[in-house]
Amino acid sequence: MFVQDNVNTNETMVRDWWGTNLAANVKIVFYTGNGFSSGGDGIRLWNATATDAADVVDSIDFGEATRGSAFTYDPLTGAFGVLSTNGVNGAFNAVAADDVGSPGKTTGPTPLTIVQQPKNVVVNPGDTATFELVTEGRPRGSIQWYFKGDPISGGTRTLLSVTNVQADTSGDYYAVVNNGVKSVSSAHAQLVLQSQATAPQITAAPGNLTLTVGQSYTFTAQATGVPQPELQWYFNGQPVADATAGQFTLSGAQPEQSGTYAIVARNAIGSATNSFSVQVIPAPALVITEVMSAQSTNVAGHGDWWEITNFGTNSIPLKGYRFDDSSATLKSAVTITNDAMIAPGESVVFVEGMTGDEFRAWWGSENVTPNVQVITYRGSGLGLSSIGDAINLWNAAASDDTDTVATAVFSTATLGQSFGFNADSNEFGALSEAGTFGAIIAPNGGDIGSPGYIRNHATLPRITKIETVSGKARITWTAENGKSYILQNRNSFDAGAWTDGATVTASGAIATAEENMDPAGTHFYRVSVQ
Repeated sequence: MFVQDNVNTNETMVRDWWGTNLAANVKIVFYTGNGFSSGGDGIRLWNATATDAADVVDSIDFGEATRGSAFTYDPLTGAFGVLSTNGVNGAFNAVAADDVGSPGKTTGPTPLTIVQQPKNVVVNPGDTATFELVTEGRPRGSIQWYFKGDPISGGTRTLLSVTNVQADTSGDYYAVVNNGVKSVSSAHAQLVLQSQATAPQITAAPGNLTLTVGQSYTFTAQATGVPQPELQWYFNGQPVADATAGQFTLSGAQPEQSGTYAIVARNAIGSATNSFSVQVIPAPALVITEVMSAQSTNVAGHGDWWEITNFGTNSIPLKGYRFDDSSATLKSAVTITNDAMIAPGESVVFVEGMTGDEFRAWWGSENVTPNVQVITYRGSGLGLSSIGDAINLWNAAASDDTDTVATAVFSTATLGQSFGFNADSNEFGALSEAGTFGAIIAPNGGDIGSPGYIRNHATLPRITKIETVSGKARITWTAENGKSYILQNRNSFDAGAWTDGATVTASGAIATAEENMDPAGTHFYRVSVQ
């Protein structure tokens, strides 16, 4: 039993939680970090000799959690994701909380079966052929692929790729799956070479990409046809010297290398072209300015969230950017798929498992207004920890883990307070305080933070409430202590001059003024710094 040490820090605490139903011989191992998301997540287990992410001993994924119920596996099929039920398949109620699970107990192995068999494949010479099988059963079965009865070196995954297919690699393929309890063989599949001449088709090609000055990126393309097509890369209509392979690397990119690129595939039957644009821009001045883990919020069900701010002079497209927590690896990163731009001076919020409307309801729609971009991500595995973690951000072109755009590291959280940004010293990591640097108290739960803002801007006071009191309009706005403000009004939103009303000198982070109003009319208000 593996337990994160953010709440229970020793074996006695765990056993007090689950009671005597947790058998005395169950080993309990503690670890730090790698918090799971209640919105959906996954676990990957590698042995000590694994060399890549796919070489797992076992892996599972799970969806949105139900409070108080552990996820387990179906004892008939081995499929993971069944909610634990008290008294069923060894599950029991914890003693110290209303939780149900079966720590230290399983229902044993489940039948090993192949639920998706490999299929026959017909490809052109030089193409890549892929065979796939899907298995069920626990323990997870190890796989060995065979070609004409002989084991294939390295053929131990659910996917088998045969590259540069030729006559000597066509023929009979199958796999054997063994989990130590049972061994099963898959159906045999045939790899057949296409012999009829065909025009080229580009089967994989790059899309539009933005790089920063100095970055390097390798573009990849694949084409098929009979005979096998020849490739040529182009830049602004001209062939690139010695660029005739399936990969083309742009090293140390410079602005003059911005333009239109293309990959062209040709054979005796015809040709095919795929074009894409590359833009090389100065490195963006993006800064992570706020972080709050779900574990440190006052209300269960509120997700992890964090914020980036653009301190540069250019708008930055965020689509394709990637982010991860303290693992700091691109292979684990979440990709931003939204067509979002972050303008100079703008702050954008990222929240796990909550819609923009849900996030605004948490923090108050008067505080997180519609112009604040709130981007939702789900089931990322990011899982920010309340005992210290990090956020790492890469752009779409990064290929090295160290080539980050921005990084923020934070320590143990304080319940109900985000880690914020000091806009005067340009430092991240201090706890947010209501009224300072744009921070407010969330109306739903009382958390303190400043999502979408890094200060109570002197020239941009925010109106937080308009109400009628005894026939007057009472306007409340965020302010800076000692600043003087003028409340202005007019009867039409887009026409007419603004009329000065009350002048107020703020005595704190909030200022209020009242104005006479005609209850039968329509009135618009704004606040200006005097």
